[in-house]
Amino acid sequence: MIILTKGKTIKICEDVLSTLYKYRQIEQTSCEAGGVLIGRENLDNDNLIIEYVTVPMRNDRRTRTRFFREDKGHIDYYSKLFENYGGIYLYVGEWHTHPEEYPQYSIVDICNWRRISKTLPKNVKQFHVIVGNKALRVWEFSRGFSGAKEIATYDWRDDIYDK
Repeated sequence: MIILTKGKTIKICEDVLSTLYKYRQIEQTSCEAGGVLIGRENLDNDNLIIEYVTVPMRNDRRTRTRFFREDKGHIDYYSKLFENYGGIYLYVGEWHTHPEEYPQYSIVDICNWRRISKTLPKNVKQFHVIVGNKALRVWEFSRGFSGAKEIATYDWRDDIYDK
């Protein structure tokens, strides 16, 4: 998946998309899932490639309408990638699911994105993905910005991801 934004191209790798697709909340009893997005910037052109994603872990809390990322394994996974690859990988943002076809962020999501942004340098943009049953959506968010800007909607193609 390629996203063109003002001055930057973002690529979400197929392995990441395939993983996110598996966590859609298709069943009435499916709980929200989530994790972190990990990527790297091309220093020549400032483009971003999202290559890794964490998935729900044992100590995370999940309900039908909430996901609480509480397992330190998410950060451990990121730290290991950072160390093993000489610091080229970055924390890019968060992802989680919603039990709806075309997801919209909630006030809870915005509050969480604001909380996370306070831990990052002022000009760093985060990218947050919400996975719905028929599509995923991507929002850009940065510290000090009053809202989130939707930058992409990606309709799932069942024939590609149902393997």
